[in-house]
Amino acid sequence: MLWRIAHNSLAFKLNIKRRHIDLDTRCPVCWRLDEDGGHCFLKCKQVRKCWRELQLEEVRNLPLGSPTSREFVRTILNLKNDQCLRVCTFLHKWWDVRNKANAGELIPSCMGAVCAVNRTMGDIDEVVCRPSRSSIPCHVWQRPQQDVLKINFDGGFQCDDGVGTGGFIIRNHMGDSVLAGAVKVKPVRDALSAEAMACLFALESAEQVGISRIELEMDCSLHKAEIWPLVVCCSGVSESYFMIILFVVKLLIFLGHVTRLRTRSLN
Repeated sequence: MLWRIAHNSLAFKLNIKRRHIDLDTRCPVCWRLDEDGGHCFLKCKQVRKCWRELQLEEVRNLPLGSPTSREFVRTILNLKNDQCLRVCTFLHKWWDVRNKANAGELIPSCMGAVCAVNRTMGDIDEVVCRPSRSSIPCHVWQRPQQDVLKINFDGGFQCDDGVGTGGFIIRNHMGDSVLAGAVKVKPVRDALSAEAMACLFALESAEQVGISRIELEMDCSLHKAEIWPLVVCCSGVSESYFMIILFVVKLLIFLGHVTRLRTRSLN
């Protein structure tokens, strides 16, 4: 749009007449004066209302004295970033309004055009403020040691009926699945209790098939600070320590003190 304005290549009626085409050169929006770039974007009665509603009246006065269309564009590009973007968005929307009027279609009111500009600016702000994929940390599954099996577990909680669900998967250092399972428990006190029940279910399932050299991993960052200190150092421990961890998790779930788990619990 700005490139075409700078080169005066938009289909204003005076531009068309210069190509020896006989037509009514009045502005299709106000039907008062001949239409050129200055009138269409700055001087038309309807477009002036839009500039005022957008609180850009002072900005509109800046390019009024521009002798050429290129100076007009240069004045816009020299504005502050937010003002420049808002003006460019408005020029694009207003050209759509002008084309509808030229085609004899029903055109939006001044407030309709202003609202269209504000919606577009809101969409732009949302895209700009949204973190890019490159800025979002990517959590990749890490391989355990060759003689250790890694257990990933997770739990869910429905507060309406107090139902908790949990699941786990055990994989070796190659990433191959060794064992997996899921469980549904009722009643469950809260989401943290559901995480602990999933941990307990995973440990009991591992115990039943004779797995003791393990590494535990969970993905719930809110609950990791509570449960993780107890189980994060399980990699490569002896079977007796495995049974101690299993017993402590059972005991804490039974007592209802899951939210008080700390590293000292293991000690």
